[in-house]
Amino acid sequence: MVNRVLIRLKVVQAVYAYCQSGGEDPKSAARELSLSLSGSLELYYVLLYILSEVGKYGKSVVSRKERFSPDTLHASEKRFSENVFMEQLASNEQLQTFMESENVDWITDSGLVRTLYSAALESEALADYVENGKSDYEADKNLVRKIYKETFSNNEQLEEVLENQNIYWDSDRELTDSFILKTLKMFREENGAGQELLGQFGDPSDENFANDLLKASIENAGEYRALISIHTRGWDASRLALMDVIVMQVALAEILCISDVPVKVSINEYVELAKSFGTPGSGGFVNGVLDTLVREMRGNGRLKKD
Repeated sequence: MVNRVLIRLKVVQAVYAYCQSGGEDPKSAARELSLSLSGSLELYYVLLYILSEVGKYGKSVVSRKERFSPDTLHASEKRFSENVFMEQLASNEQLQTFMESENVDWITDSGLVRTLYSAALESEALADYVENGKSDYEADKNLVRKIYKETFSNNEQLEEVLENQNIYWDSDRELTDSFILKTLKMFREENGAGQELLGQFGDPSDENFANDLLKASIENAGEYRALISIHTRGWDASRLALMDVIVMQVALAEILCISDVPVKVSINEYVELAKSFGTPGSGGFVNGVLDTLVREMRGNGRLKKD
């Protein structure tokens, strides 16, 4: 689940925290990175769990209405409660096993599930589904994916609740949402409750990539800062400027120490991170400095990879 795009973001955050704490304990930075990466996996499971709870809540609403006030039951509520894909998700063994070890009272206590259920009922996706009248596994799965995109991705209460639980989750959301949608798409009806979810790392080598990148970023910080300073005379050492420097520091670690990533890919990835973390001009600034450094290092033989 954790890919190299997310790993780069996490390493930049870990190096920034390391610098802000005085830069005296590299092991603490490694622990911070490990906790942050674990938190990304936790967010992935939490979002899947919340989605499954919305389905369960819908079934309970319909059950109560059918028993006590059937005249108030709407077609959209009935159709949503009968969604077979939601039932498969709720029964997923991996999801249940993971969430059994977690304290999830904050999810139900916040009223979040009720809010998201109401949003699902009002969604265009559900309205189109009811109007279409088609009901099979694939139609149900597509409905859930559309509801997630329409009601989860930009829900302010969900963002607030998640941010209160883990400070890292806010920066993880966009990528994690893409992993959720990928997961929902790969479900197969015949797999039932045994449907496999994504693992922590998308590739077995990514864990080594994360550790090696952090280590090189910290151990060679003095050298990389010296290279950067030549092309950033007179910079303002404010917080945002410091983040630009750290982004370039980690970028240089990847360019010089990670052999399996093309230089152009590394530059593009860290320019995007600079845009996210820095000022409006950070992307262009980082791109210009890294391009110049790469040309110089190729010229003097320091950098040999493509």
